[in-house]
Amino acid sequence: MSKAVGWLGQRGLIGREREGRRQRYVIDDQFGYRAWQASLEAMTKWAEVTRRGAGLLDGPARARLEATSRFFRHLHQDMSEAPEHWRRTSLR
Repeated sequence: MSKAVGWLGQRGLIGREREGRRQRYVIDDQFGYRAWQASLEAMTKWAEVTRRGAGLLDGPARARLEATSRFFRHLHQDMSEAPEHWRRTSLR
């Protein structure tokens, strides 16, 4: 549990509040948005890392990393468009 709390805290997805000697973890109203943004940032990083890695290799390994980079770029694009898609479809 402490590793999960630490991971969430590092990403700004939870906060801490003191109540006397006790410490509480809190999740604010923007949790979902922040989690989504963290995922988008991760997709960007993975796309870049795999693109750079592909440049260092040849043959099948290069092709796999290039395809992986395209996948992460595509996933980032889809995730970027999803909130607007949700807004449009939820208003129906």
